[in-house]
Amino acid sequence: MPSLDEIKIEAPVPSGLRSNNEEVTFEFAPEILRNYKNTRRTTKIFEAYTLIVGVQLDINLIDEIDDLVSLKNTKYIFRGIKRPRNGGDDGSGIYAYVTHPKESYRYEPSMTCVAKKVEIPDDLCFVTYVEFFQHSETEIKGLIVNWTWVETSHDEKPIDHKNRYEEEVEFDV
Repeated sequence: MPSLDEIKIEAPVPSGLRSNNEEVTFEFAPEILRNYKNTRRTTKIFEAYTLIVGVQLDINLIDEIDDLVSLKNTKYIFRGIKRPRNGGDDGSGIYAYVTHPKESYRYEPSMTCVAKKVEIPDDLCFVTYVEFFQHSETEIKGLIVNWTWVETSHDEKPIDHKNRYEEEVEFDV
């Protein structure tokens, strides 16, 4: 299984992000991966592989997920988080990618396997936070800076999304 800091991720792009048809690539911010590895937040690493990248974990005797979801399966994108970020930085440049996986893994060691497949309730969505920056004249980089589970409302959008995010944005697949 490739390392998360080597994987290039496919995902939709917010409309209007490209000004000169630049290529948009997605990858994990190295500091978030380092933080999760150093603090042994193994479930977060499992989520990165299976819910963001969309690859099955390479673990002996794992109960495989039938229908993997990745950022490619984004249903909604919102721009701007309405809360301070990283010690007070403005969160207006953060994009929230919303997906609806049905299964995930959590770190739960047993005699046979270290990962337990869990069903996700219908009232939860998975939100991946991405920050874009101009990497070169021909490339825009989307850095994945965090991810979390959020309750959904009846329309499958994150609950209270109008108070969480500045705006919903159209996206190109």
